[in-house]
Amino acid sequence: MQCESPIHVDMSEELAELAVARGVKQLGVGWDMEFGRLRASQDRKGRWISYSHVQFGYPVGEWLLEQKQRAELGLLDQERIARLRGAGVLMTIGQLGEKFDVGLDVLKKYVDKNGPGYISLTAKGECGFKLGQWVRSMRHKQHQGCLTENQSAQLGNALKGWTASHVPTQRLAEHPDDEEARELTLRIEKELKSLKMKDVKERRKIFRSLVMEHHPDVSHEKHADKAIKYLSDVKDWFLTG
Repeated sequence: MQCESPIHVDMSEELAELAVARGVKQLGVGWDMEFGRLRASQDRKGRWISYSHVQFGYPVGEWLLEQKQRAELGLLDQERIARLRGAGVLMTIGQLGEKFDVGLDVLKKYVDKNGPGYISLTAKGECGFKLGQWVRSMRHKQHQGCLTENQSAQLGNALKGWTASHVPTQRLAEHPDDEEARELTLRIEKELKSLKMKDVKERRKIFRSLVMEHHPDVSHEKHADKAIKYLSDVKDWFLTG
C-alpha cells in the first residue's frame, strides 16, 4: 500500500512525517504506533502532553485521555499501563477506591435521569464517562472478589436492577478494605490454594517462608502487617488436612 502523499527528498521534515503518519493510519497499525506518537510528542513538547494536543493531524492527547479512562475502568492490561508509566504518564492509575467513588457518582446521576433500567455496555454518563464499561468492570471485579462488601452494597443501592455476581471460590478469611492491602492478601490466598495439596511437611516450610517474606520486621511492603494478619487467620486451614 502506498501513502497518499509520496515522500520526496526535498520535502520538509514535518511534511514527510505527516505523510508517513497518514500511511501508517491506512495500514491500521494499532496501540504500539499510537504509543510511538505519544513518545514523539514528548520528544518535541516535553513529558507533559495536554489532552488537546495534536501531532501531525493525530489527536495524541485524546488517545492519552482514552488510555487513562480505560486504565481507571480496569480495561487496560498491566503491560500497557507499565509502558505508559515508563513514559511518565498515568502515574496515579492503579487504585480502585477513588475511581470507584467517581464511577458510583456518575451511575447515581445516570439512574436519576434515566431510571433504574438495564445499563447497556455503550451507556455514557456525564462528561462522556463510559458508564456501561465501568459497570461491566465492577461486575468483573466483584466476581473476582476484589470489591469490598460496602462497595457491593453501594452498587446495589445505586442500581436497583444490580444482581451480585456469584463469587466462585470461598474466601479463606476476611480481606482488608484497603485496595492495595486487599490485592496483596488475595495474591497470598491464591498461592496458598495452589499449594494446599502438597504434603503437610512441605506446607510448613512454605508457610514459614511466607511469614519471613511478609513479616513487618524484615519486609519493606507497605501492608506487611495486613499480610501477616491474613497469614495468621489462614494458618490452621493451610496446615491441617
